[in-house]
Amino acid sequence: MTIAPTSSRPSQTAARLGPQLDWEIFALSLLDAVRGATWAGWTTYPAAAAESQTSGSALGVHLSGLALATENAVDEASSTAHPEQPDPAGDAYGPDCVDALLDKVEREAALAEAMGDLLPPCPTARPERPSTWHPKPVTLLTILKLARTFAHPEAMVAALGARSALTLLGTGSTALDKMVRRVLEAIVVDDDIWPEAALDPVVMLAEYAINSGSIDRHRPFAALTDKAHDAIEQGTPLILITPVAGTAPKALRDLHPQVNPLAPLDRPMLAVLMDMAYPGQNAPAALRALPEEVVLSRLCPDALTLALRAPDPDSAIRAIKDTLSPSGPDAGFGLAEFPLPDSVRAPVQQLIADLRDWRDGRLAWRDVTRGPLVVGPPGSGKTELARVIAREAGVAVVSGSLAQWSTESARSSDVIKAMRAAFSSAAEQAPSILFIDEIDAFGDRARPRDHNSTYTDYIVTALLDLLDGFHGHEGVMVMAATNHVEKLDAALIRPGRFDHIVTLDYPTLALLPAALRWQLGSDLPDADLSGVAVQAVGASGADIAAAVRAARARARMARRDLILADLEEALAAARPPLPQALRWRVSVHEAGHAVVGMATGVALPSMLALRSDGGIAHASRTRDIQDAAHFAGQLALDLAGRAAERHVFGQPSAGAGGEVESDLAKATRTATALEISYGLGDSLLWLATPDAAQARLALDPGLRARVEARLQQAEARALRILRANQTVLDDMARALCTAGLLTGPALEELLARVVPDREPAGSVGEEPVTGGQYAHAVAGPAIAGPAVSTADTGKPSDEQPQASAPLSRSGRHCYGLSRDTAGRWGLG
Repeated sequence: MTIAPTSSRPSQTAARLGPQLDWEIFALSLLDAVRGATWAGWTTYPAAAAESQTSGSALGVHLSGLALATENAVDEASSTAHPEQPDPAGDAYGPDCVDALLDKVEREAALAEAMGDLLPPCPTARPERPSTWHPKPVTLLTILKLARTFAHPEAMVAALGARSALTLLGTGSTALDKMVRRVLEAIVVDDDIWPEAALDPVVMLAEYAINSGSIDRHRPFAALTDKAHDAIEQGTPLILITPVAGTAPKALRDLHPQVNPLAPLDRPMLAVLMDMAYPGQNAPAALRALPEEVVLSRLCPDALTLALRAPDPDSAIRAIKDTLSPSGPDAGFGLAEFPLPDSVRAPVQQLIADLRDWRDGRLAWRDVTRGPLVVGPPGSGKTELARVIAREAGVAVVSGSLAQWSTESARSSDVIKAMRAAFSSAAEQAPSILFIDEIDAFGDRARPRDHNSTYTDYIVTALLDLLDGFHGHEGVMVMAATNHVEKLDAALIRPGRFDHIVTLDYPTLALLPAALRWQLGSDLPDADLSGVAVQAVGASGADIAAAVRAARARARMARRDLILADLEEALAAARPPLPQALRWRVSVHEAGHAVVGMATGVALPSMLALRSDGGIAHASRTRDIQDAAHFAGQLALDLAGRAAERHVFGQPSAGAGGEVESDLAKATRTATALEISYGLGDSLLWLATPDAAQARLALDPGLRARVEARLQQAEARALRILRANQTVLDDMARALCTAGLLTGPALEELLARVVPDREPAGSVGEEPVTGGQYAHAVAGPAIAGPAVSTADTGKPSDEQPQASAPLSRSGRHCYGLSRDTAGRWGLG
């Protein structure tokens, strides 16, 4: 990669570029200024430049050594050839004066001839430049961006050199920051561009203008380094360089600087750059091979450097095309094929439409829908959703997390620096999506204070500053994902930061065929996946992906193409059936939830299913007033599975407890919140948030007694409802145990037989439940395996104790309530 000498700029370079715009001529002037600066970093051959400088230094030493000898030789030659002459000053304009001047000229010419063999050729004031120069691609890109932004020297001086000017110069990439500073420093000392009368600005990186760790928001100057503070105080122009204005420290943004983002790379700039990089090869013509839809602004400096390593412009353009147009997934697979519930698909489609309209110039960025906060359990496809949105909208995606940003160092300043780099990378590739995974890891500033509170305050505040700074940055949409929305800082999820909070759960039975098809891609194109979907009920997207990989491995082992049986066997191996006794107990447990939910009107079940680690139930929630009666029904629903086990087997198993999302855990949280958070207990005092209320149980015996009484009463009500619907409970459990899945008309027919229970808890004199009080044997279904009877209570077989822990993992019922920070209630 070469460039023609600057001396040929008015003719050869101009002839290559043809009719030039002001910014193109300005770019050549900037390039000339850079070539005149003595810094080896401009070029791709710093060693050669250093050698040249070393040679120049050696020449200087050589000339210095000869200086005294030369002076003595001149004096001696002068005195020998010409004896002392009369002073012509007395007749300054007479003939003697003219003769004396002519004699002096002849004397100096003779001396020069005599000394010709002694001295080396005298260097010119400016060393002669080599015929070719090899500037780095990042040097060319920086020069073109500056030229395209300001168009001519007068505009640059007016914008950056005015007295008291404070400029935040956005380079668009961290890879350009230092080069932009170097180029500006070279420009300021070039009289052809920067007039002597103009003030010389102070040029520095924005991150070095702030004292590390300074967070005094009431004194913005206190955060500045001495150099930046002195420049502002003395009225010296100050240029602060940052990748994107939105990532600059808030202390600098609070000074209200003039924000000047450098022009992004486009086709005219790339044409000039290619012509400079490949002179004489008709490089701009190679751009015809670059599709018009390619977004050149997403080409980072490092990718440009790699592309320009090519030996010719055609190869360089192909490399750029491959970088900006990566190969996608299987043809035809996009958002339409991605398994999403309608409640999530609608806002996602709106977001994609807005991004496309903005890209086509039909929508202002301020009207573009903000990115969603995606809530869901692990493996539900939150990260994959971000990729699908980016691919469908034709934008880049940059992902990060607190864990990733803490990889190098957990110091808050280093973490914030890594966060800024991620935001800058997204801005560099705009239009883009910045995806923050596991955003709940940042913590909540409102949680009880501990030794980590200061760190949490600092990190969360820095994230908020970055999010707020990006509101005005066009082309960057921020998405986030979390497993625990209740752990988020309230400021993170206020309107304006994330416009939608969408819940992405595991695929329902209706979505499972699409989820399987998404993972299979082009394999088994004509297969009916509805039967296999029944095997996968309750599986996450990650579980399905693992099963498809296992199925493909089976096909490879057999040296044949993938067949449907491979997938069925892979799912069966990953999800083995429950032992018969445990299968019946889980069926009773899930049927109990369905019956009580329908009887109280709290929820309408839509699916019951068995899986290898327990049972699962899907239901839709009916909206209701959150009064005491509503919560009484909710508590009865949470404890209905345990009550059903007690009713049928004489005593419950551990399946209702254990994990934080188990039936007992949810019921305990709700009952505790009723007492000290919702004002629906014995006292009107508010003592804690619903999430924090449970921590007080260990310290307050009276609160424990009241919560225990509520739970006992709720279980008693559930038992009463189940006794009134004993036949329905039995039939529903039999059907679920036999088929493993109960949904659609079969489930609706059973639910229609449920006797409603509209009476509040305690209205019929329920007693607290004690072991075995409501023991009632229900004959097991006529299926293979040991019959279940009253004697099977507690531990029906040797298999059951080991199964109690997996059964507890079935506690993720869709009946469960979860409360978000906005005070709305929805399905858990």
